[in-house]
Amino acid sequence: MNSNSLYKVGLIIMIIINGFLIYFLIQNHPKGPMHARGMERTDLKEKISKQLNLSQTQKEQYFQLAREHQEKMVKMDRQQKELIKSYFSFLIEPSPNAETQKQVLAQLSNLESQKINITFEHFENLKALCNHEQKAQFGLVMGDIMNVLIREEKKLPPPPRDR
Repeated sequence: MNSNSLYKVGLIIMIIINGFLIYFLIQNHPKGPMHARGMERTDLKEKISKQLNLSQTQKEQYFQLAREHQEKMVKMDRQQKELIKSYFSFLIEPSPNAETQKQVLAQLSNLESQKINITFEHFENLKALCNHEQKAQFGLVMGDIMNVLIREEKKLPPPPRDR
């Protein structure tokens, strides 16, 4: 067997192995963080509606409330990102205005406060949708909600150490 045909056989074997690897990666790919977060929200809404045993009408109202809440939060997250960029841009300026810096920081604090209040009102509205039996379960459901809100349930592992 000459060396040219040996290289051809080796190339064909490598292509076949790469094909299998790509196939297995596509079939068994882990969900990325963005997909997982979106699924977490959907799963949480479904979990809440099941735990509270919401009727179809209540479920439709709750999902509408959740959609509106999500839209508000996305808008506020965008505003927050812009304010954070603005705040950290003071590091680049040769002589930043301390008063403007305080104003941007106050706006960030105010925005975070608004986000918390909007979320609180969202869950107040959910509670108002509930009947007497569902309100009795609401306290248990709030435990799951709090875990998601403050991310206690799924703590990330520590970052890998440099060797």
